[in-house]
Amino acid sequence: VVDDVDPALVKAERDRLTEEAIASGKPANIVEKIVDGRMKVFYKDEAGVLTEQPFAKDDSKTVSQVLAEAGLKAKGFTLFVLGN
Repeated sequence: VVDDVDPALVKAERDRLTEEAIASGKPANIVEKIVDGRMKVFYKDEAGVLTEQPFAKDDSKTVSQVLAEAGLKAKGFTLFVLGN
């Protein structure tokens, strides 16, 4: 869940992305939208937030979208690994 990601890590990534967007010459009113979009990618790919990843049976939706459609909310998850 996004709320479970270390706030210091989120702040550092948001600050880094903001600096990059400003340094590239993007207008101030666009910077926040760029950062928000790139934070979604960060949560999905780098932070490994399950609810932001594509749903296995329909990758056009995220896990959180499928849960919301079913009236459910993820509180956590457990990973089980078989074998070595």
